[in-house]
Amino acid sequence: MTAKLLVVDDEPRTAELTAEVLRRAGYSVDVAGSGTEALERVRSVSPDLMLLDYEMPDMEAPEVLDSLRSGGDRIPFPVIILTGARHSPADQVVGIERGATDYIVKGTDRQVMLARVRGVLRERAAHLGAVARGRLHVDATRGEATLGSRSLKLERRPLLMLQVLASRSPEVVLRAELLERVWGSTYMGFEHSVEQAVHQIRRELREPGWIETVAGLATGSSSRAELAAALHRLRSTLARAKAEVELADSDGEFVERLRGDLSEALELLGQVESSALRIVPVLVLDDDERLGDLTARGLRRLGFDAESASSLRKLRPGEVVVFDLSVFAGLDASERAAVAASRPIVVTGAADPASRALAEELDASEYMVKPVDIDALAAAIQRRVDLKL
Repeated sequence: MTAKLLVVDDEPRTAELTAEVLRRAGYSVDVAGSGTEALERVRSVSPDLMLLDYEMPDMEAPEVLDSLRSGGDRIPFPVIILTGARHSPADQVVGIERGATDYIVKGTDRQVMLARVRGVLRERAAHLGAVARGRLHVDATRGEATLGSRSLKLERRPLLMLQVLASRSPEVVLRAELLERVWGSTYMGFEHSVEQAVHQIRRELREPGWIETVAGLATGSSSRAELAAALHRLRSTLARAKAEVELADSDGEFVERLRGDLSEALELLGQVESSALRIVPVLVLDDDERLGDLTARGLRRLGFDAESASSLRKLRPGEVVVFDLSVFAGLDASERAAVAASRPIVVTGAADPASRALAEELDASEYMVKPVDIDALAAAIQRRVDLKL
């Protein structure tokens, strides 16, 4: 069945270009020109995924997200925010806390954008059924959960919470999102209910380590609104021009040069944004595409500009590399040298002498053994950033 997508953008050309890229990938795509129009369309037909522009004249993305879950109802479909500027980590977290699933910066390579869309749709499909994580099996629809051969006796909300947490592993799930998805509300007066549910789940599991509590995330707004607005307009314009060139039928030398110039301009703009807004770029290298995508998405939820890949690409200035040793064998000598020069954070599934020797060969700044807690990884990334200062 073809997935139905809704693209929301107040710039008609940008909206149609984004929609055309998605249609060529096999999706059914509708377009809305404002937040108000998007809400009207959703009331009649719910999409499988919404791609929502952050800044629009009638309402910004967080306002649209609030309206989508008004009355205590959770958002029934994933929302990816399309932004013309790399918002500060605090701004990005605000969108995630309001219910967004992910962020995509306009001008991002279309294959990367399509990979993000596929990942979100794949995750949504997985959430519709039972979830299995090792010995843990949860099916909230049938009201069942087991750990090995032992049945877990959980009330409805703790059972729903366990399924959400299991389906999102190894990501950090924010308290606000648990309130929204399990209680259907973001009213913080329900915080004690979350704590009670966690207590009941841990008591029933009878084994430590299944659920970890991490420190909360601060929220706020950028103090550089004018700069962010200017960068937003510039990136939107460049991204639109790049998309038009990519969709053009001509493959001549002039078009190739123009495409290269636009890509370089977007890369330089990214450097300006990262410097001005103190955004940390991260590359997660993992031969397991799904795990790499989940790790990168978890880091984006914490405010990092994280991407995932199964092979090495050109690193962005100041980019921190999270390197799974499973990728090592596929690298040639020059690629290994490039990874070593980045002083990566090495992640491995085996804490054996051979793995440590490889980490030393790569001049790793950190050595972490799976499963890696996303908050611990974020702290390691920050320590790596501090080494450069």
